[in-house]
Amino acid sequence: MGIFNLRPYDWGDYITFDDVAKHFGQNPPYRDVEADLFKKFKIEFFYPHTSATAAFKAFITQYNESFNSDYQIVPVYGRMDPTTHFQSTGRIINLSWTAPAASEEEALLNLQNASKLAKMMYPVYGPGQGADQFYGAFQDATELRAPPRVIMRFSNLIKRGGLPGQEPSNLATAGLHGIITNYTWQPVFEDGFFDGLPPDGFSSNVALLPKTLSLGIQYTVTHRDTNGWSEAGRWLGDEGFPWLPGSSPTPGSTLFEDTGGDAVICSGIEGAEDRTQANLEECSAEVIEALNERAAGL
Repeated sequence: MGIFNLRPYDWGDYITFDDVAKHFGQNPPYRDVEADLFKKFKIEFFYPHTSATAAFKAFITQYNESFNSDYQIVPVYGRMDPTTHFQSTGRIINLSWTAPAASEEEALLNLQNASKLAKMMYPVYGPGQGADQFYGAFQDATELRAPPRVIMRFSNLIKRGGLPGQEPSNLATAGLHGIITNYTWQPVFEDGFFDGLPPDGFSSNVALLPKTLSLGIQYTVTHRDTNGWSEAGRWLGDEGFPWLPGSSPTPGSTLFEDTGGDAVICSGIEGAEDRTQANLEECSAEVIEALNERAAGL
């Protein structure tokens, strides 16, 4: 039985470390050494429609984020400046990483995870299919049921606001929601290939397993929480947004500094136990009063 016939190559039943170890007759040497090292430094992906997951060790080569506020800009006769009408704020993540392999087993698993991530770029269809006399059955576009949305997580830098990157273990709730608008995959030819495996059932040529993969995505975040400010100067979202580690059970419990640079101190709000709704409302009233007093003294 060939390596590609270990398990059906489909969403719900991918080969595992144990399958590979059994096929090659040995335990991968990197499994014990690196499993703990990269336990909390993984790039994780989750496809909510099928619960499929893919994970890569975080050999990150590039990472940046951009926040863009969109406005409707309307020129007005007789005014030097146009009127600006706020529309929305978007967040885009650009992430690139490599997936090196120390053995044929690891190369196969990297290639499998990269293939799973490529499949996450496609939508969900219903059971209906069209038929063509020359090409046979094809997927009917009218049966499109859900777009391809992907949840991603990497430590505390890419996660849902207010939740730590590693805890809780539920990737569906702790990960950042969004869509992958671009996915690039490239084998690093300079590093070579593992080429001793016959791809059973595919062709008479040997299978090529890249020793190193170079991958990258552009990810557009779809916000799941209310991010913004109250009129009292209170942040409405989670305290950990967007990159802070740790969690906050009470969104909007932090009052930030005003534009004058001096912090507005609220009495009675010292810890999480004091963050009741009544105390927060009282604190908001104190902030408004303090800001009004400062404005009157200008």
